[in-house]
Amino acid sequence: VGAASDWLAARGHANSLQLALYTLTPFYLIAIALFLALARRLRRLEAYS
Repeated sequence: VGAASDWLAARGHANSLQLALYTLTPFYLIAIALFLALARRLRRLEAYS
């Protein structure tokens, strides 16, 4: 995040840290999807045991 913030600041963006943190949003969405998929899989494995 720091490198992205520095890169954005060097290009004149006033809210570079905020924009750099926004770049993490897709990764949070991917993590949520993976956790939900894992929960579903574990629930199925529990049902078969």
